[in-house]
Amino acid sequence: MFHSAPISTINSPNTYDGLKKNADVDIIQQRSKTFKFINEFDPESNEYSIVKINFLENHYHYENRNYYQISYNIKDYKNEVECIFGTTRSNPFYNLGFDEEKISFLMNGESVLKNPFTQTLVTFLLMNDNELEKHTGRTTLQTYRRNLMISLDNFWD
Repeated sequence: MFHSAPISTINSPNTYDGLKKNADVDIIQQRSKTFKFINEFDPESNEYSIVKINFLENHYHYENRNYYQISYNIKDYKNEVECIFGTTRSNPFYNLGFDEEKISFLMNGESVLKNPFTQTLVTFLLMNDNELEKHTGRTTLQTYRRNLMISLDNFWD
C-alpha cells in the first residue's frame, strides 16, 4: 500500500523518519563481488588489496522506490601479510584526502536511489574485469573501478 508523504518530509531510508516509515522493505537482489587491486605505481612492491563489494537493492514500499546499499570490505596486504587498513597504495581509498568519517561512509555504504544513471554505474562497478576493461579507455581497470566506487558515494540519498 502506497502512502504519499508531505513534500517537506524527508523520507530517506537513512533518516529516523525514513527508517520508521519504511519498515516494509523487500530485498530485490543481493550480490557480492571480489576484486584484487595492486599498487599500480610500483607493481614490484608486492602490495595488494582484496576488495569485496557488497551490493543490496531494497524496495521501500512507503516511497515505492528502490535504493542501492553498496558497502566494501577491504583487506590490505604487503608481502602476503595483512596490513593496517589504508596503508598500502593498492587500497582504492588510499591518499584521497578523506577524513575517517568519509572513509567510514564509503566502507559502510550509503543508500543511493536507483535510477537509470545509478543503475548504469552499478552495472559497470560489478562487471567482471575482462568486460569492464572493454569500456575503460586509457584509464586502468582498477582506477576506473575506484572512480565508480567514489562516484556512487556522491549520489547518497
